[in-house]
Amino acid sequence: AHFRIPASYMMKSKTDCEDLLAAVRRDIDQSTSTRNVHWISKDVKEHYSEGLSLYEDGSLQEIIKRYERRCGSTGKKLVFQRYIDQPLLYRDKYKFVQTTFLLVTSSEPLVAFYHPGYIKYSKEKYSGRKDPLEDNHRRHFPNLGEEQKTENSRAHNITYAQANLFKSDQLPHPHYYTDNLMPQIENSLINMLMMGKENMLPGKGYFEIFAVDYIVDNDRNVWLMKATRDPNFSSVMWKLKTK
Repeated sequence: AHFRIPASYMMKSKTDCEDLLAAVRRDIDQSTSTRNVHWISKDVKEHYSEGLSLYEDGSLQEIIKRYERRCGSTGKKLVFQRYIDQPLLYRDKYKFVQTTFLLVTSSEPLVAFYHPGYIKYSKEKYSGRKDPLEDNHRRHFPNLGEEQKTENSRAHNITYAQANLFKSDQLPHPHYYTDNLMPQIENSLINMLMMGKENMLPGKGYFEIFAVDYIVDNDRNVWLMKATRDPNFSSVMWKLKTK
């Protein structure tokens, strides 16, 4: 199976912004007022859940009002992305993100090293809706910035090998995650490298490190959510140090 990328729009691009507004207007026409989340936005300069916003049925008009006269001139590196509202859940309750790491040390020849990383799962039971009375960040975003550094947060990070703790009724067999989904993630990293090779500086003697986030949906499709260059390792190192 091939990995997928949700519809994503850079708001500094006038074309992307206009395409987003067209998609949002279609969502408004089909809205059922159920508070289902449709979009997330993020300032690409921020780490973890900082700068993230959720947009559900009741707030779609807010996107139109805020950006229809500012397309291409938002002043921020802001990205809107279609929300994956039916994710595979850890222990049938919690949304999770698989974070992997990629180290590129040469472009000619192309040399890269891969680490499967770990799984971060949310601290509240998942719902695809945005509740105005609840802390939606704890439900929708597994990577919660400074909270990752607390003693309690270690319980919300597991290795990919521990992913076999998924309930058997969610996946065809107990080792499906490691045997079937992880190879899809590995293949997507190779494809991502090959797609970006033309934009790499030629030669050897340098390195670039990326943190790459994936979500798996209920149909067991792997979605590439983002690739972060020069990721913030502070919470990762804290986690390793305390083990």
